[in-house]
Amino acid sequence: MTLLYRIYKTIVPIICRTYFSKIEIEGSEHVTGKDPVLFVANHPSALLDPMVCGAFAKIPINYLGRADLFKSKIASWFLTSSHMWPIYRDVDGRENLDKNEEVFKHCYAKLKMNQALLLYGEGFTDEKFVRRVKKIKKGPARIAFGAEEHYHFEMGLKIIPLGINYSNPDEFGSDILLKYGEPILVSDFKEKYQENQAKAMLELTNLIEKRLKECIIHIEDAKSLKLFENAEKYRETFYGLSSNNYVKDLKRSWKETKKDSEKFNQLEEGQKEQLTIALSEVSTFNVQKISGIESKHIDNVLSWIWLIFMAPFSLAGYLLNFPIFLLLKVLPAKLTRRSCFYPGMKIAFSMILFPLVLSIEFFILKMVFDVPLYYWPVYIVGVTILGYSFVKSRLYLNRISYNRKVKKLKQSIHEPRKKEYQSILERINMILN
Repeated sequence: MTLLYRIYKTIVPIICRTYFSKIEIEGSEHVTGKDPVLFVANHPSALLDPMVCGAFAKIPINYLGRADLFKSKIASWFLTSSHMWPIYRDVDGRENLDKNEEVFKHCYAKLKMNQALLLYGEGFTDEKFVRRVKKIKKGPARIAFGAEEHYHFEMGLKIIPLGINYSNPDEFGSDILLKYGEPILVSDFKEKYQENQAKAMLELTNLIEKRLKECIIHIEDAKSLKLFENAEKYRETFYGLSSNNYVKDLKRSWKETKKDSEKFNQLEEGQKEQLTIALSEVSTFNVQKISGIESKHIDNVLSWIWLIFMAPFSLAGYLLNFPIFLLLKVLPAKLTRRSCFYPGMKIAFSMILFPLVLSIEFFILKMVFDVPLYYWPVYIVGVTILGYSFVKSRLYLNRISYNRKVKKLKQSIHEPRKKEYQSILERINMILN
């Protein structure tokens, strides 16, 4: 690993755990570090995906990126030091396509060293976050067979699907579940590949897509995706409004939603119409923005204790880090209109802005108050921690405010209306269960 990659592996997990409320990893037993691995993941959030995948992987990961990102010497150094290598496309000039062979050979060598290569099989990111796997391209199969063929099918390369499951990548304090799927041994396709390369490549691609769909919440019909999302939202709403407090466990919640999605994919058009009718009745209850799920009472108490005890530190954190918070809010939108890049850009900029801006603040203080130079790293670390306390306090405050809204809504609901909620919930459950 390069020095920059080691720094990345140290800092990015900390920032990710600040950005996300919960981070869970499932299936990590499939990643032993004893074999070369080709991860094939879905790609729901541009820059954020490689960050979270690399930050929490047990083994070093290499990436392939668009060649136009490597144009400047500084960018090229930074990206290659981060284990990323250029891939050339037609838009980069057909005369450059031959360079891909050298890039692939470099990747093969990394795989031979029992390192990992991460590819996004879909090839692109949607502008808006969606819970489904798009059609997997042949690139991962082509590289997998190329690596095995290069080493005479003696490499032992495994393809491991990696499902990136965000609750909402654009929302601070959201959750993420990384799910490693069942490995595929590429050498199992050796005879098929030697007989008919195109057919073997198609078969392997289809298997990768099938295994990846098992690792995320996937809705086959893209046109029905909104219907499924609404059904899940209102099931959660009515469950919370008609029952006692309920705290979601991330893995359990994912498994329940996964089960719902598999049932939804089997629904006939008539059943989808019934579901649409039931949800149309929901819209008259004006509870769309409230999920109806409260935290436990003890969670609220702990949130208040945090807010009261940390109030002065949080205020100091906000004031001292205000220029950074402002830049993190403004910069992504100034640099690109593609919102799918914003979460990843915020995390990337955080690694640069905190040491840079806080260093400037320190040297201003040094000039004014003659602060000793050895306090420099202490100031950066200390003020960063204060900034984290502000961010955490804001999250707790939002949680308390949210719980108050849910509680107020529950109190305003009379018994006849609760029975209506329960009736619609039962109709939705009847269709999806």
